[in-house]
Amino acid sequence: MNEYVCDMLCRVLKSNPKMTLDQVHPDGDIIFSTKIAEMGLDPQELAHPIFRTRFFVNFIGEMLVRSNVDFFANILTGLDPTLYEKILYRSKHTDFGMYVDNKEYGAKWQMHISFVQQILTEDMERTMEEDPAEINMPMHGDGPTKDDDINSEEE
Repeated sequence: MNEYVCDMLCRVLKSNPKMTLDQVHPDGDIIFSTKIAEMGLDPQELAHPIFRTRFFVNFIGEMLVRSNVDFFANILTGLDPTLYEKILYRSKHTDFGMYVDNKEYGAKWQMHISFVQQILTEDMERTMEEDPAEINMPMHGDGPTKDDDINSEEE
């Protein structure tokens, strides 16, 4: 990669653009947008061929979601509970979609909500490996025993 492309990617990685939720499809696809300027880019720079590659779209899309996982977790937890399994397990996120909205000077991103579930699961597994005490649930041997009176109140 040439220096110009590296500079553009570095600016995007250092940015913290505001996420706007545009649409949640019944099948679990999500469309969200970011302003190009908030990504540290000039709209003319998006004409560079690197921005039309699968690498760029997936790399930057994943960076945006991982750095704003709380934003997307709220969408996940807001799904209709009766459709949760159907939405999450009948489809699986594979790649991001991205197109430039010239009217809004923004980038529209599309992904499947299952990617957020994947990230949260990875984070939970990592936390459990690194510090199980961080998860506020009893681990083997830490829960009440048969001799404990779980109905008694502590003084």
